[in-house]
Amino acid sequence: MNYNTKKKSDFIPSTRINKNFILEKHISLINKEKKNLEIVVTRFDENLNYLKNYQKFLTVYNKGNLDLNLNCKIVKRPNIGNDPESLFYHIVNNWDNLSDITFFCQGDINDRNDQLITYSDFENYINTNDIYFFRKRYDLPDYNEKLLDFNISFKKLYEEIFNEEYKKNFAWVAGNWISVKKDIIKNVPYSIYQKVLNLFDKYKIKNDPTSRILVCNCERLVLHILTKKYNNKIV
Repeated sequence: MNYNTKKKSDFIPSTRINKNFILEKHISLINKEKKNLEIVVTRFDENLNYLKNYQKFLTVYNKGNLDLNLNCKIVKRPNIGNDPESLFYHIVNNWDNLSDITFFCQGDINDRNDQLITYSDFENYINTNDIYFFRKRYDLPDYNEKLLDFNISFKKLYEEIFNEEYKKNFAWVAGNWISVKKDIIKNVPYSIYQKVLNLFDKYKIKNDPTSRILVCNCERLVLHILTKKYNNKIV
């Protein structure tokens, strides 16, 4: 996204600063139900009042205090894994009842200047025809690099998940703002989602209680997992 071509009014206000801001319900959702769209939010202590008009579509994975005043599904989760863990947990545990579109997002909108969401972006997220995500990046870790001094190299982590050679030829997206159709989610072998979810139990670092380092590694794989072409070697 070229931010220089956007006007200030194009961007959704920062919900961390503008705590009274509420998104208007989009006209495209009239007569829509949660089976058509599910907005999956990972929350610690963020103010989610901006989503009051979307309560019927919400599932909140709450990793902090249960102090939400929203009429929606709230799932209490340990404060581990940030947004990627919620994505894989949700898919693994809702495999047979996924909505037509699942929009995975953070608790705050536009709290970082390098991850700014426009009103047009939000419309695309809730109405995607396949998959919609934040801007692509290609700065993948080197083959033997231990990203942020993780337990194993990124190459070994990749090969553990996919059972094939790591090649630096795919894109990733920061922030875990991803909306995806059910058929795309289900084009990925279930075992892949389960493998990644299991990593949060397998790899624990003493001075990293929320698994932030593993999150940074997994963040670079989410888009690839959803868009990769799979073969029969996956187990």
